Amino acid sequence: MTEEQKQRLREAGREDLIEIYEINQSGYAGILPNGNIVDRRQHPEAIPVQKNTMMGIPEPKPLDAAGEQYRERMTEFDKIRFSHGIQRRMIAKELSIRQAAAQIGISASTLHRLINAAFLPEVYTYFLVCKWMGYSMEFFFNDKTRQEAIPVNNEETTQSHTGI
Repeated sequence: MTEEQKQRLREAGREDLIEIYEINQSGYAGILPNGNIVDRRQHPEAIPVQKNTMMGIPEPKPLDAAGEQYRERMTEFDKIRFSHGIQRRMIAKELSIRQAAAQIGISASTLHRLINAAFLPEVYTYFLVCKWMGYSMEFFFNDKTRQEAIPVNNEETTQSHTGI
């Protein structure tokens, strides 16, 4: 981002976009469960933003020892639990893969791969699917210190969030 572009953003009152850009460029960008982009040095619980050459985002830099200790607690993304959550939501709403994908805002092929637990989703895709299901983004991570994840409030969510 050039200084001229930054100046135009400042004039438009969008200093927040400059801050997000600079955090992304630092290699310490992370996303919190609420979707906010933050500096992982201040928020070690944030999920690192992965390298994206088209967006100019570098490889995530490692955190110091305190941040790594937190990351160790958030050890593993549970693809199977995530897949089951998607399937339960689709059954509850009586949706096909295409209908569910359209509601979420992703392609049907991406949703199909998520249902089959064939790959880890990109952070934004994960955010969209969690929002659609009514869960916080941290819900599908195995955290050794957390007893039970709390679902986000969602008026469409009427079923129990346990036992997925």
